[in-house]
Amino acid sequence: MSFPNARLCDQYCIFHVGKAEFAVSAASVREVADLVPIVDVPHSAPVLKGLCHHRNEFLPVLSLPALLSESTTQDVHAHFLLVMEGVDGPWALPITRAVGLESLEMASIGETAGETLRELVMGTASFRDSVVRILDADRLYQSAVDVLCDVWTSRDGRGRVPEHAAAFQPLPTC
Repeated sequence: MSFPNARLCDQYCIFHVGKAEFAVSAASVREVADLVPIVDVPHSAPVLKGLCHHRNEFLPVLSLPALLSESTTQDVHAHFLLVMEGVDGPWALPITRAVGLESLEMASIGETAGETLRELVMGTASFRDSVVRILDADRLYQSAVDVLCDVWTSRDGRGRVPEHAAAFQPLPTC
């Protein structure tokens, strides 16, 4: 299948979250690892699945379905962590399975896509008779940071930080 404005790109890591298929630039992937326990962070937004301890590092674990405004029930089927290398350090996504590294011919995302999808999904590609959404890993992480900053710094209408949010300080990138 060929798309107008399609271009051949570098290698992508293709993976599943639930039944949905996604890809990210292989350059942003550190590793695919077995799922380790994830600890909830109280009073956080659903985009933050929690924190995990992996290879002597504490990693924020983000929920891809929550970032894409989809059903987060897909997260419960995760068996692996896709560990990403970001500008602020490593972070992870729980995934159902990794497919592999492939070159993909990417087409730009349609005009009918919502604003969130246009920001986080760079385009789509055809792979083994299915459509793969190609994600921008840096924007995924920044989107989660923005959502968490909004939640943790929200005001109660009187200019005060709500009591439950007072324990959390915004990330330096807010």
